[in-house]
Amino acid sequence: MLIHSFKGVSTKYLNNYLVYNNFVNFAKESRSGKEQILLDRIINTECLSKSVNIANRPAVPLPQAS
Repeated sequence: MLIHSFKGVSTKYLNNYLVYNNFVNFAKESRSGKEQILLDRIINTECLSKSVNIANRPAVPLPQAS
């Protein structure tokens, strides 16, 4: 396993980073081919957020002019 510390990448998201990095750097497809693969993945991935959950989130505080 990897022993070195990673700088700039949270270990919580390390797996996602490694998958993305390998996809970008080692996939044989052209740029447009990679874009199509990502678009297909986005369209076909089930979303875990429901509109009800989003609607019930607290409002984001906005800065007020003084």
